[in-house]
Amino acid sequence: MGIVRERRKQDIDTPLAAIVALLLLIGTIVIYSASAMWAETRFSGDAFFFKRQLLWLILSVAVIFLMSKVDYHKYQQLAWLLLLLSILLLVAVLFTRPVNGARRWISLGLIGIQPSEIFKYTLIIFLAAMLAVKRMKIKMLRSVLLPAFPAVGIGFTLILLEPNLGAVLVLSAVVLVLFFVAGVRKRLLFLFTGTIGLAAYLMVFVGGYKKDRIYDWFQALLDPLQAGYQVKQSILAIGSGGLIGPGLGRGSAKLLFLPAPHTDFVFATLAEEGGFIAAILLLAMLLVVIWRGMRIATYSPDLLGFYLALGITMLICVQAALNLMVATALVPVTGLPLPFISYGGSSLLLTSIGVGILLNISRQNVKTPQLFKMREGGR
Repeated sequence: MGIVRERRKQDIDTPLAAIVALLLLIGTIVIYSASAMWAETRFSGDAFFFKRQLLWLILSVAVIFLMSKVDYHKYQQLAWLLLLLSILLLVAVLFTRPVNGARRWISLGLIGIQPSEIFKYTLIIFLAAMLAVKRMKIKMLRSVLLPAFPAVGIGFTLILLEPNLGAVLVLSAVVLVLFFVAGVRKRLLFLFTGTIGLAAYLMVFVGGYKKDRIYDWFQALLDPLQAGYQVKQSILAIGSGGLIGPGLGRGSAKLLFLPAPHTDFVFATLAEEGGFIAAILLLAMLLVVIWRGMRIATYSPDLLGFYLALGITMLICVQAALNLMVATALVPVTGLPLPFISYGGSSLLLTSIGVGILLNISRQNVKTPQLFKMREGGR
């Protein structure tokens, strides 16, 4: 009852809303600068990608506002349905025409949706609802295995068939964090980690999926300038930015030297044109998003809000970290976008939905972090 008494009507987390708005604005500007040459070359208009991203930006802002008004407790009743619909989309995408050897998009006329992005958030909602309900039996293997592993296993298998190993690795990290914080037994965590590791090994070194990227990465560790073309151009772009960079729109790497300068390697474009200062400021803003997300989780009024906020925050954190590590040759190329910054409608829209959920949870936060007392009492 103590938790209920401390609930209060309040505004959304203003720092989170403000920093996300700033990131969305920066992302749109950087996308225009990074994509102008590509758009001019391929679509006879330098604002092709910018106009599309601007439409997605307007839609995303509207989605954040609407989702911040929807009580997050409603997702608990819809968890199974949302998960099932996302799995059906993952099945449907396997029957689409492959692009660059992968089936990841479902075309809806002028726009396309990426089912793996939808599955990321529906899985977090499902796991949050499950862990909140089963807090008394979380140590029992069947309480976790029966509902969670089939959902995770089916979804991950379908994503691997696209194939999209990067999305599976990101989600695996999020699932591990949720299970670990919930108190799931270590042997189950080891089983899950081992299964994902074995699947990744077989996919890359037996199936040959992106094996060249792994070799390029090892080469980059020995000598960055002898690495694969993508990584080398990214490192050259970041290094040439210096302290303050030549200025917005004056970078040279995007002039058909750096592949995907507005998507996977947008950070390299920003670091080249804005220099070390711009790169550090971007990192600081992303850290603020993570900090506010973790704070919202800590002050959540119940376990559902805690696991939802933790899962969404970790998803943004892991995906951002992997994208930045790819751009700086710390991990092999994964093809993951940088949240809020990279070009792409599906990723931006789903991330905005996650932010909207975080803001709604923040509306119901309690004054003191009593959630940990609830968790201890529930075990």
